[in-house]
Amino acid sequence: MRIRKNIEIYICIIAGWLFCWSSNSYGQQEPLFTQYMNNPLLMNPAFAGTRNSLAMDMFVRLQWVGMQDAPATYYYGVHTPINDTKMSIGGNILSDHVGPVMTNQLSFVYSYLVRTGLQSFISFGISGGVNNYWANLSGLRVVNQNDPHFTGRMENEFRPTFGTGAVLFTPDFYLSVSVPQVLNSHISYTERENHTFDTRRHYYLTTGYRFHFNPELNARISSLARIVEDDINTYDFHMHFTYNNFLKLGGAFRINNAAALIVGIQINENWGVNYSYDFPLYSNTLHNISSQEISITFDSFRFVQRNRDREFRKAAEDGGVRSFRYF
Repeated sequence: MRIRKNIEIYICIIAGWLFCWSSNSYGQQEPLFTQYMNNPLLMNPAFAGTRNSLAMDMFVRLQWVGMQDAPATYYYGVHTPINDTKMSIGGNILSDHVGPVMTNQLSFVYSYLVRTGLQSFISFGISGGVNNYWANLSGLRVVNQNDPHFTGRMENEFRPTFGTGAVLFTPDFYLSVSVPQVLNSHISYTERENHTFDTRRHYYLTTGYRFHFNPELNARISSLARIVEDDINTYDFHMHFTYNNFLKLGGAFRINNAAALIVGIQINENWGVNYSYDFPLYSNTLHNISSQEISITFDSFRFVQRNRDREFRKAAEDGGVRSFRYF
C-alpha cells in the first residue's frame, strides 16, 4: 500500500514538471477556469457518474470585473449513474461571452466504468452536441469605422462538437486525459477569405492527490495543463485544505498569469458553495483587474441505488460506501 501511494505522489510531481517544460504556442480559445476541480465534467466526459449521485453543478466566472464587455462564462451540468450498471449519462450547457462574441454549447455525455482493483477504476467517456456562435463586429467602437476587419457579423452559426476522455482514480488520487472538442470549427464572418473565426483543439491533462493529516484535516493538490494546437498553453497548480469535510481554504497559481484565493463550504451532504478571487501577477492594463468565480454543487442520493460494483472496496470487507466525490 505504501509503495502504491508513493508511486501516485511521484506521478503528480512528474506531471507538474512536464507541465512546466512543455513547449508553448500562442492564443487561447476555450474559457479558462480557476475552479476546474469543481467542474471536471466540462473538461472530461469520463467524470460523469463518478460522484455516485444525481450531481448538478452551476458555475459563473466573471473575468476582469469592472471592465465593459469583459469575458463572462456561465455553466450548468448534470450527470448520474444508471442504476445497476457501470454506465452514466449527463449533459451540460455553457455560455461564454466576450464583448460582441458569444459562444453557446450544448453537450450530452456518456461514460463507462471499469474496475482495475479493489480501490481503483478507469472511467471512459464521450460527449456530443452542438456549438452555437454569434458575433457582431460592426457594433464595436473602433478608430477606423471603414476597417474591413470590423465590418462583418456572424449570426446563429451552428457546428457539431464531439469530445472524449478517460480518468484513472482511487480514493486519494486521479489522473485525467481528455479532448473535450475534437472537431475544429472554421466560420467566415465577412466575404474576405482571411476573415474567419477558427477554434483549435485543446488537450487537457490533470492529476491530483489527497494527503491525510488526521481524521478531520486533509490537503489536496492538483495540477492542470491545457495544451492548445498552435496557440498558448496554460498550466495551473492548486492546493487546498479541508477541515471536517466542511470548510475548504486554499489557493491556485497559473504560470505567467495569475494567482487565486479559494474558499468553500460544504453546507450539508447535498449542497456545496465555492468562491475564488483571481489577482494578476504582472502589471499591465489588461491584467490589473481581478476575476471572480462562484460554483454551486448539489448531490442527491434519493434516486441512485447503491451499486457495489461502483464503490471502493477493502480486501477484508464486502464493500465500501465512498466514491470519487470525496476527493
